Amino acid sequence: MGEEKEAIFRQKIYSKIEELPTIPAVATKLLYTIDDERSSVSDVVELIQNDPSLTSKILKIANSAYYGFSREITKISQAVALLGFNMVRSLVISLEVMKNLPSGIESEYFSPEGLWLHSVATATCMENFRKKYPQKKNSDSAFIIGLLHDIGKIVLDQFFHEEFQKALHLANGNPPMALHHAEEELIGLNHSEVAGMLLERWKFPDEIVKPIANMHAKEMGEDVKIQDLALLRISNSLAQETKIGKEGNSVPNTIKEKDLEILGIDESVLNDLRDELENSQERIGEFLGVIKG
Repeated sequence: MGEEKEAIFRQKIYSKIEELPTIPAVATKLLYTIDDERSSVSDVVELIQNDPSLTSKILKIANSAYYGFSREITKISQAVALLGFNMVRSLVISLEVMKNLPSGIESEYFSPEGLWLHSVATATCMENFRKKYPQKKNSDSAFIIGLLHDIGKIVLDQFFHEEFQKALHLANGNPPMALHHAEEELIGLNHSEVAGMLLERWKFPDEIVKPIANMHAKEMGEDVKIQDLALLRISNSLAQETKIGKEGNSVPNTIKEKDLEILGIDESVLNDLRDELENSQERIGEFLGVIKG
């Protein structure tokens, strides 16, 4: 694609992103409240309780099979105490982003429902790794990074449907091609770059924006936490391998040796993460049903 045409597409995408509603203030405020070391549980509880719909959703999620707590959780303060600040933040952001994005269009190789299933699987894999290997120092935002990494596909599907469909057909052709390469060839930029544009517009912190925006970059941008980027790439590939969802690629992205080296893990760790995802398919589906219900 020529530079002039790419510049036109990029400007069009910026203008379409500007048309999307801003993410609700409660989500933005919660992002910074939890990150503020002076914040307390009561500060977080008060923010959520000011939104009855959000309160109801968080309690439903906390009581779902995804978490499997042995007793019913009836108060937001209980949910925050049991799930932790960061997971509550992740859930609030998830709910608000889904509510404010267009629904997308069902097609042969892609579906909005399938995309979110894949995204929850990726987020689950990232969070499992973060908890199991705290010494690797991955971000507390790992779940959010995994959940939001593919939202650029929804923007492309909604506003550039014809071009996105052509990229999907190219990616699923014979021989197959990675979707982000097909997007770059036909549109001039890939869905990760588009996701970065949207998240910047919504004023998300760099620790979330940077790994997502650079996921398929040929040259890494500045201030990217490489551990989070490596974990995102690996988790995305494992979610593709387990065939959870329908996100547009016909074959999984190859796991790069460099990413394994960055995290200091080997094939046995990959097998454990893969097995955990395989065994979590039912609860991942239920989790999506609750947050979209």
